[in-house]
Amino acid sequence: MKLLFLIPLTAVWLFAGDPAAKAPLAIPAGAVRTAPATYHLIDAQGNRWIYHTSPFGVTREREGEPQRFVSDFSNVKAVEEGDTVRFENPTPFGPLRWQTRKSDLNEMERAVWNREQAARAAADAQE
Repeated sequence: MKLLFLIPLTAVWLFAGDPAAKAPLAIPAGAVRTAPATYHLIDAQGNRWIYHTSPFGVTREREGEPQRFVSDFSNVKAVEEGDTVRFENPTPFGPLRWQTRKSDLNEMERAVWNREQAARAAADAQE
């Protein structure tokens, strides 16, 4: 009998939530996409924000603050395809692939692309 009372009570407790809780964070309408899953926005107060999307939701950080999740990008591969560069980053959910025009490379993409070019030049010099 107690079990029949506890199950609905637990369900109400789990789904009630905090009435003062905020809505989930979303990418604002004026944000500009600068890389895959990355957007930049300058708000009305002049604050610069960086938004990141992931399968787990949207995160936001102030531009210029140290990144919370830093990677060395050693697993990211880059291949030239005309005026674009195709990138591939292995993840636990499968490879993440994207393309960026050479003129639009962000800091991480440029570092990976420079590393790949240097490796190719070294390999060519050994031949």
